[in-house]
Amino acid sequence: MIAATKRADPARTEAAALKVRELAAFYGVKTQALARQLYFALDA
Repeated sequence: MIAATKRADPARTEAAALKVRELAAFYGVKTQALARQLYFALDA
């Protein structure tokens, strides 16, 4: 399930991107369909 919320500030900050990439690396995730559709590289 994906839930969306409106934010006043941009959600895609470098700090947030780093957290997502660290989480993906921890679990060994190399690719993910939603990340690919959002042009978000998990291995950058």
